[in-house]
Amino acid sequence: MAKNCIGLMLLVIMLSTPSWAWEARVVGVTDGDTVTVETHDGQRTRIRLWGIDAPERDQPGGEPARIHCEAIALWQTVDVQEVARDKYARLLAVLVRPGQNVRSDWSINGNMVRMGHAWAYGAKRWKGSEERARREHRGLWWQEAPVPPWKWRRGGHDRQD
Repeated sequence: MAKNCIGLMLLVIMLSTPSWAWEARVVGVTDGDTVTVETHDGQRTRIRLWGIDAPERDQPGGEPARIHCEAIALWQTVDVQEVARDKYARLLAVLVRPGQNVRSDWSINGNMVRMGHAWAYGAKRWKGSEERARREHRGLWWQEAPVPPWKWRRGGHDRQD
């Protein structure tokens, strides 16, 4: 019975950790939710930050979002914790400090939302951070009615979420 419990506990631990996590250095920031990382062997990968959506560069709040992402991520060593690929085959990942778990409070993704430079998009874990940033008028929330990027991309520049 004890062996079965230990085996079950190990299985639960293995299943709760990300299946693909690897260390890299952020070497480029495209915008508030897209970065390029480089591994120790020089391979570069473009990553879309999972669970957030930052303003487009040509939209109000877009350039400050890119600048903030650059400030917190560029040249940092991170663990890339793969989540999925989107419909365009882009790698979606959470970037955390080396050794931290994907559920950690610290991530580039979560920081972007906490500081008001991105919407929590598909990630419930950062909804409270988004609401607080809104209340405190941080980042893009200085605007009276910021347009969500998914509407901006469709040309819906006149409606808030």
